[in-house]
Amino acid sequence: MIKTFEQYASGDYAGSYDTFREGYKLMFGVGQALGDAIVKQSPDKFAETQMPTDMPRTGLGGALKQQQIH
Repeated sequence: MIKTFEQYASGDYAGSYDTFREGYKLMFGVGQALGDAIVKQSPDKFAETQMPTDMPRTGLGGALKQQQIH
């Protein structure tokens, strides 16, 4: 992250992009390994076989209309 920022700040945009992509590739693999380990440790928590039919109501895009609470 620091190298990416330093390269960007110095105007080395191509180098900054390359460094960012290298870091992303490394951390993506770490995330996959960690996620796999968590699922293997507690498989019963991830045993759901069906995908949800409805999207969660997060409020993004006006999906959830809330009244203001005073």
